[in-house]
Amino acid sequence: MEFGYARASDVKQDLDGQIAALTAAGIPPERLYVDKKSGTTVDGPGLRQLIASARAGDVIVVTTLDRLGRKVGDTLNLTHKLAERNVRVRDLGELDARSPDAPMA
Repeated sequence: MEFGYARASDVKQDLDGQIAALTAAGIPPERLYVDKKSGTTVDGPGLRQLIASARAGDVIVVTTLDRLGRKVGDTLNLTHKLAERNVRVRDLGELDARSPDAPMA
């Protein structure tokens, strides 16, 4: 199952663009998790709830990987921990080289 996650670094930033991109990618509103919190750590309440809900085979979809955390090391650690549980992270901005029509195929 796919779940979406959107984060804005502070309460003044708007989440609408991220939410629109996630829903356009097929994530229904009831499977969207959001935080309005700095990304200096990966401990937002929405992200914590999403991580706790994710099961083996699930996919967490983000518009860009920096939505999971500002620090590369924290984001890599989180994606590694999720991978150990067989939970994948999909970045909507990544190139999909698996498709024969993909530009990098």
